[in-house]
Amino acid sequence: FQSRYSQSREILDNTAEEVTSVVEFVRSQKAYDNVIGLGVCFSTYTFLQAQAQAIKQKTTLFSKLILDSCFFSLYTFIESMSLDPYFKPTEKTGWARHILHNILQKDFVQTIISNTLYWTIPHVSSINILRDINTIPLLFIHGKSESIVKEPHFEEIWNAVINVKSAAILTPFEHGRNINKNKAAYRHIVNTFINNDSNTFSYRDWE
Repeated sequence: FQSRYSQSREILDNTAEEVTSVVEFVRSQKAYDNVIGLGVCFSTYTFLQAQAQAIKQKTTLFSKLILDSCFFSLYTFIESMSLDPYFKPTEKTGWARHILHNILQKDFVQTIISNTLYWTIPHVSSINILRDINTIPLLFIHGKSESIVKEPHFEEIWNAVINVKSAAILTPFEHGRNINKNKAAYRHIVNTFINNDSNTFSYRDWE
């Protein structure tokens, strides 16, 4: 277990380093005034990790970050997928999904899965990293119908942001589906954030 744990953590760290390398290469090719990062789901963690490392090293990476369906933690993500598969059983899904769904609702099954994940999954979270991001504006786009990052977890994410200009847009959509549901509105929100102060919309519902 420890070997797999270490390997998983190393992969996460290497991914952030790759993001840093790409952004640094882009900046070296042209003197951009701003470089904006837009991450969805797990890539939001990668971007945050890369930005936190840049801040510690006192280097320039992103000018602003847009965090769509912001990642909370690897443990809660995998646990939610394991205990409640992405599908919900209906009359059309067949007996197999109903059986699986019913099995996963058993307390002893959930305990086994949760304990196994706890000891095998790296305990990485966006919360601690967000507390280190204090130099650039952040925009969160979060769906109220989220099945992966639920409302209490998003509240923790939002409350972890300190000493920066941040904004949040709440949509009625599911995890990672914001851009697909209304591309025109999504483009307008992103462009408004990029071109203006984040306080333009602060914390509000999708309109």
